[in-house]
Amino acid sequence: MLPTVKTILYCTQMGPNAPYVFRWAYALAKCCDARIHVLYVIEGLTPRQRAMVEGYSGHSTLSQVIEQAEAEAAERLPHRLEAFFESEAPDEDWRSHIGELMVARGKALEQILEHVESTGADLVVVGAHSSVSMVETIIGSTAQRLTEKCRVPVLVVRVPEGQRALTITDG
Repeated sequence: MLPTVKTILYCTQMGPNAPYVFRWAYALAKCCDARIHVLYVIEGLTPRQRAMVEGYSGHSTLSQVIEQAEAEAAERLPHRLEAFFESEAPDEDWRSHIGELMVARGKALEQILEHVESTGADLVVVGAHSSVSMVETIIGSTAQRLTEKCRVPVLVVRVPEGQRALTITDG
């Protein structure tokens, strides 16, 4: 029996390559008649980063900045996705494939794994980052760790050189 895919969790940072990666999630959703739940994770600061920022700006300023970033992301996400769909999927059936638009705060890997469970996802779609930092070389990227820990299949989409830096406008 072939596996069924009815719920796709698409994880994005809403960067310039998001449209390319999303096309994969959307194509799969159309082929499988699945729903896509979109997750944007705002990663917190490390304790060292937090101490440094709070040392310069104070605790309340940092909290306000983080809350403002969350609110802006939650507000911006639907507009950015709609702009993308309008330009890339003018057939209008895209609305029938979109489920929840979620913004979460925390460590990306933990949030993705939690949302796999809460949405009942059958598949996760994430983008591969071509630039790898020294830290990622040592501990692994989120996508790599996700493929090791996730209970469902993970599609890691590498963006080809000619497709990089596509943009989504805030319309």
